Amino acid sequence: MTTITKDGDKRILVVDDDDQVLFVWSNALASARDITLVTAQDGQEALEILDQDGFDVIITDLRMPRMDGYELTEAIRRHNHDITIVWLTGYRDPSRAPMEERLNVHRCVDKPLTVAQIRSLVREAVEVAEAGAARQA
Repeated sequence: MTTITKDGDKRILVVDDDDQVLFVWSNALASARDITLVTAQDGQEALEILDQDGFDVIITDLRMPRMDGYELTEAIRRHNHDITIVWLTGYRDPSRAPMEERLNVHRCVDKPLTVAQIRSLVREAVEVAEAGAARQA
């Protein structure tokens, strides 16, 4: 687990089994203000982290060992239907659309992403999370 600790009031969890992907995400968001970034290497580690802390946005790869992104999303949705979740994938699978809708996934994005795309995606996901929080208040 990697944590970039700042004064960030928005907490982002990025889950991917590829160290290079996590490195790119960490570097892309290192200068982002108001964000605390935490990373996990698979769904099981992510659930352990989620048991300890709350997050505004979860960005997860779909294909990982131990627990994949689908299983992680289902586990999260059993406890928190409103958290903003983004799926990352390197594999096109048209059959995932119904599951994406059923699990209330904000977006599914194809990898790899550029630094600009990462920053834009995170800004968008944070805005969605903030709008959801405002509706509940």
